[in-house]
Amino acid sequence: MSYKVRKYLQQLAFRKVAKSGISLVDFLILFFRHIQADNINSKANAMAFNFMLAIFPGIIFLFTLIPYFPIPNLQGQILSFMANAMPASIYGLMKETIKDIVSRPRGGLLSFGFFFSVYAAMNGTLAMMTAFNECHRSAENRGFIRTRVVALTLTIINSLILILSVSLILVGEQALDYLYNFHKISAFNYYLLMVIRYITAIGSFFFLTAFIYYFAPSVHTRWRFFSLGAFVATALNVLVTVGFTIYLNSIAGFNKLYGSIGTIIALMLWLYLTSMVLLVGFEINAVLERVMDSENKLKKEPVFIAGRRK
Repeated sequence: MSYKVRKYLQQLAFRKVAKSGISLVDFLILFFRHIQADNINSKANAMAFNFMLAIFPGIIFLFTLIPYFPIPNLQGQILSFMANAMPASIYGLMKETIKDIVSRPRGGLLSFGFFFSVYAAMNGTLAMMTAFNECHRSAENRGFIRTRVVALTLTIINSLILILSVSLILVGEQALDYLYNFHKISAFNYYLLMVIRYITAIGSFFFLTAFIYYFAPSVHTRWRFFSLGAFVATALNVLVTVGFTIYLNSIAGFNKLYGSIGTIIALMLWLYLTSMVLLVGFEINAVLERVMDSENKLKKEPVFIAGRRK
């Protein structure tokens, strides 16, 4: 049995990566060299800081809109979705802030929250675009105004896709509860459709990641829209979120050690890890593109045999 395992691992190690001529071992060596050279740690810090500035005004803006929508228990449904999507201690901080906001409509807070969240989110997108360009070894050639227009467009599109995905998930939960309570579907079908809801959420993140990887860099990339890096980033993000939640709930004692500020530290760490995952996925695509470009150049170079060019 151990011989078969060793043989499989050897075959896996030398298997070609994504139609390239490089083995998995060589690719990983090259990948970690680029990770170290590109210093993605500092880039992830910059992205996390800007997204930290955007996340609270964005959530405040979203929940300030709730009193204007005649949807029963909309606040509870969104809070339930957030509770399932993020670590418990981070959710606890946001829940208390949100409860203070949604009690009544506030026009001034609505406008301030909207403009500040858009501005901060755009800065986060700009930091991400700069990091992608540096990882891709390409200079920003779109100009000051065009770069910010692209960043604003990406921010708005990603926000709309995210809001639409969350809305579909929430409406889906309401519809499933109605069908189950009135015996329209069996318990098996109910839980099956609940699993599909979470798969939809993961698929939405995969689409968002692929969209960002394809359009954020300053140069047109050669990888496909649904790339290997987007797939790896999505899988890593799910693992990181689940693992970080278990870590916060079971091991870490941020609140005991730092008090209420411990939740802010946990949120910063979560955003940092998410930013790191995005950069790792993009780095995978960038390294694969460099490898395939090198192979294409070698194929196009003339071969000299015995003084003759072939």
